[in-house]
Amino acid sequence: MKTKVVPLTWNLQGKTWSSGLKWNGTTTLPQTMTTKAIIEFGSYTAAELAPPAQTIHDRMLANAATFTAPSTSMTALATLIATYNTKLAARASNATDDVLAFQAARAALEGALHDLGIYVNYIAKGDAAIVEKSGFPSYTIGAGATPGPSAIPAAPQDVKLRNGDLPSSVIARFKPDRPASFNVAQINTGNPNDEAGWKTASQGTGGKITISGLTPGTILWVRIATVGPGGQLGAWSDPAKIVVGSPPPATTSTPCSSATSSMPSRRSSMRRPRRSPASKARSAPHSMARATTATASPTSASRSTTTRRSNGKSSPSRTRWMS
Repeated sequence: MKTKVVPLTWNLQGKTWSSGLKWNGTTTLPQTMTTKAIIEFGSYTAAELAPPAQTIHDRMLANAATFTAPSTSMTALATLIATYNTKLAARASNATDDVLAFQAARAALEGALHDLGIYVNYIAKGDAAIVEKSGFPSYTIGAGATPGPSAIPAAPQDVKLRNGDLPSSVIARFKPDRPASFNVAQINTGNPNDEAGWKTASQGTGGKITISGLTPGTILWVRIATVGPGGQLGAWSDPAKIVVGSPPPATTSTPCSSATSSMPSRRSSMRRPRRSPASKARSAPHSMARATTATASPTSASRSTTTRRSNGKSSPSRTRWMS
């Protein structure tokens, strides 16, 4: 196991002054740092991507004895870099075809660098010297390093939260102190000022972290820190708050009988309103007139029948009248 001699400090983990330590002394700590090649280059701007890609090509070609079977050959990588630079220059025209061609060239170059980074990490197994031979940008985690104040990452800025595709997940986006960085997310479901309530929930590279396994409806606080040399965390971001998304409420169907009973019937809606006593009194003479006409004598009915027949040019029939 590698070790490293470091100066004593008042808050050195695992040490007590009662054990005979002296001021201005030194001690030996196990060096358990692990160095990893960065495999995600999406945070690099268009102008920033080609230089590290060229460095990776040159260093891996020079150390071909260490990297004997890369996932992408150096000849193919050189072609991807040249194509990328050509399409980047052509993109300045803002023509649709040139923009699409540049995007395709960038996707191809990023994919090759991603696969090469995984291969380098497999070969290096955390050894910083081997990662350095590859030319890849890297980050270090673990104990044993003593970074200076300038090496400690600043707090990420502009932390924004949104619910993920699943009800139990939240996506955090932020601006880390450095573009190619390894970041840690902590969550707190209680008082964000209570340091004991924070616990590590997820980690990732770049400016995006997905946190899963949450309880829908919970009020969640999230903060982000960037990992610096030796695994030392940088400053924490200001906490951001979100209510974890819950699934849509269950809907209940209404029985047809209740839905039908709530509608007025057609017959009842067309029923004539009742007449008041006053209106009945006003219509009484007309009713009597109709009754008189309806009870006319049979003699009158016969006469009218005879008259109608006469007018219709039919043979009139004699009617014998009885006195």
